[in-house]
Amino acid sequence: MLRKLIYLASIICVILIGCTGVEPSPEPGIVQLYLQADPSDTTLIILPDTIHVSKGDRFEITIFQTRVFSTDGNYAYLYKSLTSYTQEDIRINIFERDSLGKPFKTFKIYESRVPPGKYNRIQMGVIPNLLDIWVYEIPVQVPAGVSTFVNLEKEFEVKENKITGIYVKIYPLQSLRRSKDIFQFEPKLDISAIKYE
Repeated sequence: MLRKLIYLASIICVILIGCTGVEPSPEPGIVQLYLQADPSDTTLIILPDTIHVSKGDRFEITIFQTRVFSTDGNYAYLYKSLTSYTQEDIRINIFERDSLGKPFKTFKIYESRVPPGKYNRIQMGVIPNLLDIWVYEIPVQVPAGVSTFVNLEKEFEVKENKITGIYVKIYPLQSLRRSKDIFQFEPKLDISAIKYE
């Protein structure tokens, strides 16, 4: 009899006041991740020449498998756009100029829904594809034993239905080290700004 009364009371509770025992899930926020080459990183020495980046030069890199980590250790993958459902490698010429011809263009590489909360790390894969500067097309590779993933540590927050813009600077030429006839690439990046909308 007691069991029937408890069952009946719980049905009445659900019908009258919507008491399901399950809290509603929070709405996601949006993370937009931007990447720009540092405008002051424009000089490379290739003996006997000192070369300055000029219009038409190319340094193509691929960004892949980018994740944001929450302070409790969970993570979310970032996607190229709000309508993307699969991970995509993103290949860009980091030396591309902006619409006014000034170095260097700021690329929005990700725009993705993310659970709200506090975050403290971004991990992104970065590999070089091509360096074509002045009269040189230079082989570039990641050194053996060096991870292609970069960890950027900085605290930021994602709020429900709000946008968190994360601006990352890459130092493309400072990331290069000459080794015989090739350049080794160990990417140097940092978070330059976080903006909330």
